Amino acid sequence: MVEVSNNAPQCPLSDQEMKLWLSMPIDAITGQPMINNIYYCSESDYGMVFPRPSINAIADFYNLNNYYTQGESHFQEKSNNSFLDKLRVHIAWRFDKGVHLTAQLIDQLVNHKSSKICDIGCGSGQLLKELKMMGHDVMGVEPNERSTVYSQDLDVYIGTAENIPKQIAENRFDVIIMTHVLEHCLAPKVALSNIYELLRPGGYLICEVPNNACLGFKYSGVTWTMLDLPRHLNFFTSSNLQEICQQANFEIQAINYSGYCRQFSNSWIDYEREIYNKIIAAQVNPMPFPVKNSKFRAWQLLFLTLFATPDKKYDSISVIATKPQN
Repeated sequence: MVEVSNNAPQCPLSDQEMKLWLSMPIDAITGQPMINNIYYCSESDYGMVFPRPSINAIADFYNLNNYYTQGESHFQEKSNNSFLDKLRVHIAWRFDKGVHLTAQLIDQLVNHKSSKICDIGCGSGQLLKELKMMGHDVMGVEPNERSTVYSQDLDVYIGTAENIPKQIAENRFDVIIMTHVLEHCLAPKVALSNIYELLRPGGYLICEVPNNACLGFKYSGVTWTMLDLPRHLNFFTSSNLQEICQQANFEIQAINYSGYCRQFSNSWIDYEREIYNKIIAAQVNPMPFPVKNSKFRAWQLLFLTLFATPDKKYDSISVIATKPQN
């Protein structure tokens, strides 16, 4: 278990002292007691778990029976949807203008030219497979040795963004992808610095993370599906995601948002209810104490967000950035 420190951390983006923002006393998936304190900087909007866990503790966080990298997510789709359930999701779908990270988007980014692409934290390897089928030269990094990617015909190595495998470090890439990876990094600045070195001049970084400015997070608090403590260590908004990339010398080309319709599915609601039930079963007191999600609350959130600005509407943000030519 990670011990609590009495010393407040300094924000790595603004150098200002951070304040205790949120506390979650269990693992959101397993329900096991665990101290997760998130500190927040009002100047940069950046949040982070503090004290920082050890590398060995982080490895234990992923010792799960089911996780998306193993091909079986803890978040399962439901089929028992009523007419009102389907209507709620359909309305959200009609208002969902998010830009999803796909192989087609990446292929368009490189003007359909065969490119050398690396996916760091490639999970099950689905994106790599699709890019390979399009004719791209692909490699990947995945820290979870139990991932299904290692049973496939893909050039993937065990490692992290902070500890790049030798086989990857020997290459230079046109595109590096980090899909929901930076929030897991113990040292995100080191991760981005490593990626900068791996890119060719003019190469692209595509980095997607949860959007901690969205109203869904405000609504659900510590039970929010995308919070995923203790596996998430860093908490971003569009502004500080751009800032941390710029501090690593990247040039921002675009900010995109995704993840709206799914917030109103029964699966999403049920998963957040499960986290709430684990809090009650563990007899702990997170800060602030959440309200249990429900279909009624999902309808409320839907009407609050239909015409909201993208930073308040979508659960994920992504940056497309380039390494300067000079």
